[in-house]
Amino acid sequence: MSNAAAGVLTATLIVIAHNAAGQPSVAPPLQARLDKLLTPLSNGAAPGCAAGIIKEGRWLARGGYGLANIERGIRITPDTIFYAASVSKQFTAATLLRLVDMGKASLDDDVRKYLPELPEYSPPITVRHLVYQTSGLPDYFRLASEAGRNLVEAPASPEEILALIATGKPIHAAGELYRYSNSNYFLLGEIIQRASGKPLRDFAREALFEPLGMKDTQYSDDASRDVPRRAVGYGVQSRRVYGAVKSRYSLVGVGGLLTTINDLGKWTRLFDDPNAISASPNLGARLMERGITTDGKATDYAAGLMRERIQEVDIAHHNGFFPGYVATFTWVPERRMGLFALCNWSEAPNTLLQGEMLREALRW
Repeated sequence: MSNAAAGVLTATLIVIAHNAAGQPSVAPPLQARLDKLLTPLSNGAAPGCAAGIIKEGRWLARGGYGLANIERGIRITPDTIFYAASVSKQFTAATLLRLVDMGKASLDDDVRKYLPELPEYSPPITVRHLVYQTSGLPDYFRLASEAGRNLVEAPASPEEILALIATGKPIHAAGELYRYSNSNYFLLGEIIQRASGKPLRDFAREALFEPLGMKDTQYSDDASRDVPRRAVGYGVQSRRVYGAVKSRYSLVGVGGLLTTINDLGKWTRLFDDPNAISASPNLGARLMERGITTDGKATDYAAGLMRERIQEVDIAHHNGFFPGYVATFTWVPERRMGLFALCNWSEAPNTLLQGEMLREALRW
């Protein structure tokens, strides 16, 4: 851990929930190890993280460490709302699959069925290519940078981003290779909106978040909307001096999800219970299915989740980074275990939040 990371913030430990029998739902030995990992990140008046480890629907450890709002002295808890950045992608993929199950879209549809503003591609780019990051479309952040525009400091409208993507020449033929591009999930967000006839925020709430009881989770498509309990994002200006990161960026699908550690625990029901949403059976398993290229090879990218073998276990995971925020999500299928961290400072140490948390959890 860097000196900067070790010198940041004292922990505020919050352990609240109980299981159905009324007993504490936190495993004390693992809780102590989680505290030991994250307490050094929160010394003094500084931002921090909320983190949790859940297994088979039971919390093994969770806590809030540091300040959600330095200026007001508000501490982080498991109910603090954070910006999840690219961890949002699995939620966008799940929302799309709910739309498919309703018969309102197909993975094999040409994207131009919904987005005629895009040029004709040969071979055609399908919805499936977007989900599994095999479209070949260049990343819109790169296209904007080449045009001299910083999208964090000078956000663009969805219409502008769509027009920008339309100008980009595909890097490879659709389906040929896996290549991560934020353009894919931005376009999925637009497709969901057009196919459902509702903003992604509303359709995802009705089709996904409400059935799972995720009351504090939403897509934020309006930067001016006040969200109670939302953590302010911070960047390090100098040693132990933090400045709030302000941005009007509000694109959704590619990112844009606001959520809590407690709601991420509810989200794991999708992976733990094949009937978590009865109208879309096996939704969690479908999210973890790897993409396939045109030559029949499986990729390491599933539906908004990376598939890898780490520390001798197979995992599905995704990270998220945006100025002022870092997020990690990991699901371990063979253990039926989920690990998450949501942080409100750009320099949060991702290797500790993911690698060390996983190592400690697997020892339990």
